[in-house]
Amino acid sequence: MSSMQDDPDTTRLNPTGPRPSQGQPARPPHRPDAGMPSASQPSASHTGGPWFQADETGVPPSLGNAKPQQPVSARPAHERRPTTREQAPRPSAPVASAHQAEPTPGERPDARHSPEPPRRSRRRRRGPQKSNTGIIVGGVVAGIMVMVLVVGLIVIATNSVPGTAPVAARTPEQVVEKFFDALQEHDAEAAIALQAGEVPASELLTDEVLRRSQEIAPISDVSVKQTGAASVHVTYRLGDEEAQADFPVVQNQDGDWQLAHVTTTVQVTRPTNVPVLINDVELTADSVEAFPGAYLMTTSLTRIEYDAEPFLVQGPDSFPVLEPQPRLSAEGITAFRENVEEALAACMERRELEPEGCPQLVTAGSEQQADPATIRWTLVGDPVEQLDPVLSDQDQTVAEADLTVTVALSVKVKNGETEGMAGEQYDFETTARGSVVNDPIKVRFE
Repeated sequence: MSSMQDDPDTTRLNPTGPRPSQGQPARPPHRPDAGMPSASQPSASHTGGPWFQADETGVPPSLGNAKPQQPVSARPAHERRPTTREQAPRPSAPVASAHQAEPTPGERPDARHSPEPPRRSRRRRRGPQKSNTGIIVGGVVAGIMVMVLVVGLIVIATNSVPGTAPVAARTPEQVVEKFFDALQEHDAEAAIALQAGEVPASELLTDEVLRRSQEIAPISDVSVKQTGAASVHVTYRLGDEEAQADFPVVQNQDGDWQLAHVTTTVQVTRPTNVPVLINDVELTADSVEAFPGAYLMTTSLTRIEYDAEPFLVQGPDSFPVLEPQPRLSAEGITAFRENVEEALAACMERRELEPEGCPQLVTAGSEQQADPATIRWTLVGDPVEQLDPVLSDQDQTVAEADLTVTVALSVKVKNGETEGMAGEQYDFETTARGSVVNDPIKVRFE
């Protein structure tokens, strides 16, 4: 067998060009700020010997091509406007009063004496006499029971009852002041009781949510002022922010004042695959009622987060409309980069010209036979150093990043009776993808 280097004029390889890959998935659109240009063909710098020839494009026809990329498109934003709901005032229930009946003492029986029998001796015999001790003790016990009953009725009458205001508000300003007192004291039931009419059910109307709200931005410097017959204007502070709101008020049949609304509707467009938690409570719908206060959205995932800034609900006419955008957290970016490095290292160990799920894709000519045992891939440079991953628009639990992978290939090639070692270097444009909710992240190159 003769060496391929003995007679290059007669043993020169004449490949037929790259073999198209089959079943290659289409490149999904990327965000406009990804900063990575698209390329339909990989650029290849030929560093090998006389065994490979480049065509007029400068790409060696013997060893394959990178996958084409699709144009970048941006997802349009949209808004959803909340719908206000009128609520009819509900008449307040009359305050229960306690009544007490005066106890009627029992009649004290008269003592009875038997007639004295004839005297037989100097000792006098007396008939049986009834003792007054039992009557006295019975009266004391009855008095104590009456006192206990009266005290119990007083306690029942003064405690708050669900659905009614704990203390009557005689002025419009007073009912608003009591409402903000309830918010500051994390008392959701007391705040709800100040509304005239039913309050829609909501997972955010709890003591724990109010407590978390006060931790994020406490309410302070509350000042109320009646601005009309049916409205009270409030100025206050939410943490470092100034807030103000108008609270409509109504007067019930007893002459007490109540709030027309104690909550506002918050509209949230939830992502498809990422949970939305507000003050540590996961939402189950895109519409939720909330008290005035500060609220923070989280995901409960360590590698995905929302904007760290809380949103504020200032009053019943706030109507926040939210579209939370999940993003990779610092922990998520670090984990993705580390797993991309590990995936590239595993691809370099493959003994294939077209390893599945790897960035390098090379095909041999129709008359060439590559010896798999001699395939050696070497990564050139560090493509992960400047990697900028983002979450996919199609699945926001999947991180992706465009990168250029430069590799050197060494392989023994046989063409008929001629064989020899081939060495070339290639640049491949590829996209690394992997679900960040999995541990470890399984990265693929597409």
